[in-house]
Amino acid sequence: MPVGAEGLFVGYAGTAVTLTGTGLQPTTGALADQVFFGATQAQVLSVSATAISVLTPNAPADQTEVYIKSPEHGVETQRLPFTVLGKPQLTGVTPASAQPGYILTLRGSQFDDQATTKVEVRGAAGGKYALLRDVSADTIMAQMPTVD
Repeated sequence: MPVGAEGLFVGYAGTAVTLTGTGLQPTTGALADQVFFGATQAQVLSVSATAISVLTPNAPADQTEVYIKSPEHGVETQRLPFTVLGKPQLTGVTPASAQPGYILTLRGSQFDDQATTKVEVRGAAGGKYALLRDVSADTIMAQMPTVD
């Protein structure tokens, strides 16, 4: 049962992941193929003889391995590395109000220090993205944009 993966090898809980391979069991019930992220079983969305789509489970935020287990055949696939990201939690913003150009400090946890982080500041006419100055796992420093 060789297997591979489509897309990223990283995601938040609830992220859809598709594993591809051969010899998968498009069945339901006790003999259906199961997908695990470490020791945590994922919810299967769809399965065919060549692909199985699942939701990333609420596993601990950390690097783990994803694999398919076949109860019918008593085997499992090779394990592929996968990083489960914790959901970001915002605990505070200082200052509580600021003029354009001022630096906002957002504190919390599980911030993604990758280029995908964005801070949107909303006004009456909509939102604008702040210019990021520094991003770490627990702090974001962003320059306040002009908001209408």
